Amino acid sequence: MEKTFDELQIKDDFMFSVIMRDPKFCKPFLERILGIKISYIEYPKSQETIDISADAKSVRLDIYVEDGKDTVYNIEMQTTENRNIPMRTRYYQGMIDLNILEKGDNYKDLKRSFVIFVCTFDLFGEGC
Repeated sequence: MEKTFDELQIKDDFMFSVIMRDPKFCKPFLERILGIKISYIEYPKSQETIDISADAKSVRLDIYVEDGKDTVYNIEMQTTENRNIPMRTRYYQGMIDLNILEKGDNYKDLKRSFVIFVCTFDLFGEGC
C-alpha cells in the first residue's frame, strides 16, 4: 500500500532516509541521544549495504555516518517488535568492523562505532 507524501511519518523508511541524510538533522539527533558533541559528520548514507561474501548474510544499514574523529554511526528505524534486536545489533556491529579493516590491518585501526535502533515500540517493556 502506497502513501501520499502528506501521509508519511518519520518512521516510514523513505521519510526517515530523507530526513537523516541531511546533516542538519542527523548531527543534532546523534548529539542528543548520545550526549556528545560532534564537530561534523561526513557522507551520511542511507541504505548502505555491507556484503562481505556470496555465502554470508549481508546487511543493509538505514543510515551510515562517519565523523571526523574515526567514529562510525549506524542508525536503524525499527517498527516491528519481533526482530531480535540484541542479536541484530551484534551482527551489524561485526559487519561494520569487517567493512572497516582490510587484510593485514591492525585491530587498533578499528573505528569507534555505534549501532542505534530507534524503536516505535517499547522494546524493554518499561511502559514508555
